[in-house]
Amino acid sequence: MISSAPQKGFLAAHWDWIVAVVAILALGASAAFAVIAFGEDPGQRADETRAELASIKRSELGVSRVEQGPFTAAFKELSDPSRLAEPAETLGSFLASERRVFCEQGDDAEHKSCGQPIPAGLKVCPICQTKQPEEKKVELDTDGDGIPDSWELAHTMNPNDASDVNADADGDGFTNMEEFLAGTDPQDASSHPDYLDSLRIAGPLKKTTLPFYFEKASQIPGGWRFFFKDPSKKNSYGQKGLQYSVVAGEAIGDTGYTVKAYHKKTEKRAIKGGKGLAKEVDVSQAEIVRKADGRAVRLSMDERNKAIDVQAMLVYERGETKEFAVVKGDEIALNSEKFKVIEIKSLPNDGASVTLKNVESGKLRTISTLEQQ
Repeated sequence: MISSAPQKGFLAAHWDWIVAVVAILALGASAAFAVIAFGEDPGQRADETRAELASIKRSELGVSRVEQGPFTAAFKELSDPSRLAEPAETLGSFLASERRVFCEQGDDAEHKSCGQPIPAGLKVCPICQTKQPEEKKVELDTDGDGIPDSWELAHTMNPNDASDVNADADGDGFTNMEEFLAGTDPQDASSHPDYLDSLRIAGPLKKTTLPFYFEKASQIPGGWRFFFKDPSKKNSYGQKGLQYSVVAGEAIGDTGYTVKAYHKKTEKRAIKGGKGLAKEVDVSQAEIVRKADGRAVRLSMDERNKAIDVQAMLVYERGETKEFAVVKGDEIALNSEKFKVIEIKSLPNDGASVTLKNVESGKLRTISTLEQQ
C-alpha cells in the first residue's frame, strides 16, 4: 500500500506556486474568451467608445450649453466693484439736489433782478428775464500763492512752490506776481508792466518866473524899441522899478535874455455891460530868448511873474528809490526804457500832472497827483 504522506507534503510546500499557475491560466482563458467573444482588441474598443461619445450632440444627451457671460460679469464685479457716479454740478439726483444760484443784476439795464434762487448755468433768469453775468470759473491754486496752477504751468513755474511768486526769471524788474496781475509774460524781458505805474509826483510843482515883465513897444525907424521893467530892482534914482530899453538882438540888462522879435496883434473883446459892443485890444507879444539854452518865450504886455520853468519832482519806487527833478524837455531812464517829459501842468489844490513819452515806442502817458490820492 502506497502512503499518501509524501503527496500531502508536496502540496503543502508548493501551494503558492500552484495558485499562481492557476491564476495565469484563468487570465489567459479570459483573454482568449474576449477575443472570441468580441472579435477585436479591448484597447481599440475603448478608443472607439470614446470617439462615439464625443460625437453625440448635447441635445441628444438632454444637456443645454452653459453661457459664460453671467459668470464673466460676476467675476469682473468681484475683482473691480462698481462705484456710484458723481452727479453733475448742475443736475440733481437722489444723492444731491440741483445746484442753484441767486439771480443777479449783471449789466442788463432792461430788466431788474428778482434775486430768487434759479438753476445754475442759466444765461437768463426764467422768473424776471434778467440776463445773468457770466459765472467765473474757480481756478485751482495748489500752493495758495494767489496764482492759478494753470498759469504757473504755462510759464514753467512750480504750482507746489509758493515762494516763486517773488522770483524775476527774465530780469525786467517785476516779480511773477506783478507779471500775472498785469497779464504779461514773466519769461520775456520785453513783456512787462508799465514802468510808469511805479512813478509818482512828489510835492507841489516848483516854478521859475521872470523877474521882469514886458511894459510896451514903440516903433522906431527900422524896427521897434522894447521896454521891460523889473519891479524888484531900483533905478538910477533909487526908486524901485528898473526899466530896460532895448531893440531886437540886444540883451535885456543882465537878466540872461535877449529880445528876438515883436508880434503885433489886436483882437476884439466884448465891453462889459456894453450890450454886445466890442473894442479892439492890443495883445501884441515880445519874443525873448534865454541865452543859456536858446529857449524862446513870448510875453504879452504887462504879463507879470511869467513862469519859465515848471519843475516837477518824480519818484520812482521800484527796487532802489530814485528821484528826478524834471522840466519840460528832460529825459529820464527807468530800467531799460527812456521817457521824455512832454508837458507839466498845475492842477487845483497844489496838484500837478506830468505827460511823458516813451522814446522808443512813442506812447504817451500822463500821471497826476489825482491818481495818487
